[in-house]
Amino acid sequence: MQSRSAETTAVIPVEPADATDARDDANRHDRKGADVTVIVPVHNAMPHLPACIDSILAQTVAAAEIICVDDGSTDASAAYLDGLEQEHPTISVVHQPCSGVSSARNRGLKCAHGSHILFVDADDLIACDLIEKALEAAQRFSSQMTIFGFDEYYAESDVCVAREICPDKELYDKAFSLADMSLPSPYLVTPNVWRILFDRAFLEESGLVFHEDLRTSEDLAFIYEALFLVKRIALIPDRLYRYRRDGGETLTRKTRGCAGIDALEHIRSFAAHHGVLERNMFHFCNIVLDVAEYATSTAYDLDDFGSIYRSFSDRLLGIVRKNEHLVHERYRPFYEHVQKGERPYLFFIYQREQHRVEDERTSAGEAWKQAHQAEQNLHEVERWARGRIDELERLLADSRQETQQALQEVADVRASRSYRLGNFFMRGPAAIKRALKGKPE
Repeated sequence: MQSRSAETTAVIPVEPADATDARDDANRHDRKGADVTVIVPVHNAMPHLPACIDSILAQTVAAAEIICVDDGSTDASAAYLDGLEQEHPTISVVHQPCSGVSSARNRGLKCAHGSHILFVDADDLIACDLIEKALEAAQRFSSQMTIFGFDEYYAESDVCVAREICPDKELYDKAFSLADMSLPSPYLVTPNVWRILFDRAFLEESGLVFHEDLRTSEDLAFIYEALFLVKRIALIPDRLYRYRRDGGETLTRKTRGCAGIDALEHIRSFAAHHGVLERNMFHFCNIVLDVAEYATSTAYDLDDFGSIYRSFSDRLLGIVRKNEHLVHERYRPFYEHVQKGERPYLFFIYQREQHRVEDERTSAGEAWKQAHQAEQNLHEVERWARGRIDELERLLADSRQETQQALQEVADVRASRSYRLGNFFMRGPAAIKRALKGKPE
């Protein structure tokens, strides 16, 4: 999927936020406030939850409310959130039995009061000026959806990888809708709901909620149902969200079944119900190909690949065929191979993609191990050098002490009566002799 590949392999050092400073910032009463509700679904997220909440509390413009929905956590997350609720008046906590992220987000939407909605996942981080910049753009363009960029954050190696942003520069200076775009919508936004500031009135008027029957790809359905209805979109070129990639096993390494195809069916039904499918057919056809290509190329195994391929062919390929003149050049090679029934070739592409991903992970792992070893070696050298310096400093201090002691002993001897008498008897005769020698006869 075009929008899922990293824009660059260059890494950018991360500057982790200090938790104490973040909490202090949250308690400053002189900060400006923003009418934004932040919704955080939480399920057993304790390893990363404090850093996430700290990054929200550290905003340059404070959110009006932070709604944390505990989705049946069995670790310390629930107790931690209850403590935060007592400490921070802007934080409210909702507890529910484990029902999934879609249910948790929907529960947060029902409780929200802010004019705008921001979703943040409990293991991610946000830039300290995200709310300020996103809200400023939303107000300037009167946008119903305000989209910003993000980085992939690898905490183990403490680096970020910059993800791509929309390449159409003209869109950054105006409010627009999908009808104004010549590029397929995957170039506009990845299917990640946390990189969009939503106008709450727009969501409510459109009847937009997360589909709780989707195990995965719930973001995909929610975002594109919104995009097919939205009239005013704003874009921000800044990368303001940090998506943690090494917090656990990613979904791309698990079988996901046909959730992506199911999400597309939801989008089609929603758009048809609202009478906006035909006018968005260019985007829908290319979304179908985008999702199908990504899903087949990242399938868990051959059985998963076959299930996804059959579901796509049986349920959605016919719509694309009827509108094949709308297929963008980005997706035409994939579409043509599907048209020719070249499933073995597509599985070859899948296998090649899997090997490439594994090779990249292995290379990245080896590079990290080498960097870690070099860092360990440097620490060893530093420890040896510090030990040697300390040893030399001790020897120098001992030498100085011995010298001081010797000088004191010399001073004590010279000050003694015996030294003065001895000195007189030793030096006196010689002085008298010199005096006599110098006397004229």
